[in-house]
Amino acid sequence: MLSCNATSNSGNSLRMSSSTTTNSATINPSKNTTAGQQQQTTPKEVSEIRLNLANDWKVLSSIHQMLVDEKAFCADPQEWHEKIVDFVQPDELKKLIDLKIEENQNYTLEEIQKICQQVIRYSVKTSHGRFHNQLFGQMDPYGLAGSWITEALNTSAYTFEVAPVFSLIETEIVRKVCELCGYGQGDGIFSPGGSISNMYGVVLARYRQFPEIKSKGMFGIPPLVIFTSEESHYSFKKAAHWLGFGVENCVMVKTNDRGQMLPEDLELKILEAKAHGKVPLFVNATAGTTVLGAFDDFNRIADVCQRHELWMHVDVRNRRYLKDILDKIFTRTKKPGF
Repeated sequence: MLSCNATSNSGNSLRMSSSTTTNSATINPSKNTTAGQQQQTTPKEVSEIRLNLANDWKVLSSIHQMLVDEKAFCADPQEWHEKIVDFVQPDELKKLIDLKIEENQNYTLEEIQKICQQVIRYSVKTSHGRFHNQLFGQMDPYGLAGSWITEALNTSAYTFEVAPVFSLIETEIVRKVCELCGYGQGDGIFSPGGSISNMYGVVLARYRQFPEIKSKGMFGIPPLVIFTSEESHYSFKKAAHWLGFGVENCVMVKTNDRGQMLPEDLELKILEAKAHGKVPLFVNATAGTTVLGAFDDFNRIADVCQRHELWMHVDVRNRRYLKDILDKIFTRTKKPGF
């Protein structure tokens, strides 16, 4: 078996599917008066808040122009002389921007616009033509437009009734990913990030090996072991912790001088786990490690996984090579027992 996690420039991750998450804040409509007592907000006060919101929306009309004025995009080579970041030390930055959260604090529209401008000015301009990072880079204008529309509509894709268009978009993306993976039929979910996506992969592997775990839990199951390279993402240790495996059962496999997992050491570690009465369950291969950008030897790792009937997961950190990985790896998953 093989699962795949691909992280996009925006930080969202796709794991054979997806479920969008909505950022939300809870507002308590009651106001504290004296200790142990609460005074409910009156209907009149609620109406006033709603009326004021009409004026608050005006801030949006100026945000795009702020981003342009503060050179947040810098896609044009003629703007590449601009700074990527106007760097200020933390203590000084706290003096420049009022970031305190206070109750009963009021700001004028002009003050809010000034804070927005300062946030843009002192942030890293990742869309700058000279900004380079191994995990993310220039913003896609169409992706940004989609994000603005999604946030403005502020719905959640639970049902077709509350998100008719987004529900269909989600279904189509899942269908396309299944097609890329060569699955005639399939389903999936969107996850909020790479760490959770990798954990989902471990959960899938565990459920395939021990389907009764859904109803009975981990009781009576021998220690389960997952394997990943010493250059891989920290989220696998986190998954071992959160899922009850224990971080000692997240085994680090040695790498070569290019940061690639050594298949021979992987096999040795698998045999050692078996000798100690443990159950090898899951192997993670990495497509673009965080520090060195290394790509593990997927074919050789796949051979090891086939011999020991282990689930193979690929943590894709560079989506530019996703299609090649799918072509090379997912075709192998069709072999029995893999």
